[in-house]
Amino acid sequence: MNTVNSQYRHRLQDNEHLIFIHIPKTAGTSLRLLISRNFPREEVLGPFPSHTTLFDDAADPDKDFAPYRLLTGHFYYPDKLFTTHTATYITMLRDPVERALSLYGFARQQPASNAHRLATSLSINEFMRHPDAQRFIANMMTRRLGTPGGWMTLEQVHLDRALARLDAMPFVGIVEFFEASIHLMNYVFGWEPATHLQKANVTRD
Repeated sequence: MNTVNSQYRHRLQDNEHLIFIHIPKTAGTSLRLLISRNFPREEVLGPFPSHTTLFDDAADPDKDFAPYRLLTGHFYYPDKLFTTHTATYITMLRDPVERALSLYGFARQQPASNAHRLATSLSINEFMRHPDAQRFIANMMTRRLGTPGGWMTLEQVHLDRALARLDAMPFVGIVEFFEASIHLMNYVFGWEPATHLQKANVTRD
């Protein structure tokens, strides 16, 4: 393998956790299923619910998460880190307008969604402008990657932190280039190419 190609590969080590930060409505369910095929079921933890952060219930992350090689969920990028293990983060991004439109459609269809009542009572234009909807749609990718969680006014430091964290990831997918993203992910981690790519949890029109 030549040096140009090898610099983009990342081989997971035995003491390394792969942590997939699933930003809502970014094809994360599809990506999680594809990633999980590369790990024994007993080494996969998640998906975590959307209201949690990764380390909320872990008194000792190194010990509590030791059996798991893959951790997935709707959590924010954690500020607390492992001490004896290595954490490698990946995520999937999406055009923010398309993500917001998808979330609106999903919320209308799913009574369990926290945005369901608001989405079913408002038109799409009203929803996008409503103050209570902003916590579901406003700069969500920056919030998930650049803040510790909760609603706050974003500052330049949060964007800078999110961009730095993205730059450090060995793989970042793009929903609009889903198939190419999956091929790139498999190449980076040395996994077998996916032969059947199908999105899961897709919002109906």
